[in-house]
Amino acid sequence: MKRQLNHRHTIRRTLAFACFGLGIAGCILPLIPGIPFFVLGGRLLGPRDRTLRLAMLHGRRGLRALRHSRSAH
Repeated sequence: MKRQLNHRHTIRRTLAFACFGLGIAGCILPLIPGIPFFVLGGRLLGPRDRTLRLAMLHGRRGLRALRHSRSAH
């Protein structure tokens, strides 16, 4: 039973990272929208995933650093 849960977890993580990759491509390319893929990837990982929480934390820190910088970016 534990082996089956491990496979499901691996498949969900793989699909989530594929969605994030499509989301990044959607932000660069005007053909596909990126936001739905980011939302789907976040839902696949779930709120308790360590990778997702760290990415959100680094994103917040990066935005905070941009806000407090002296020069305009």
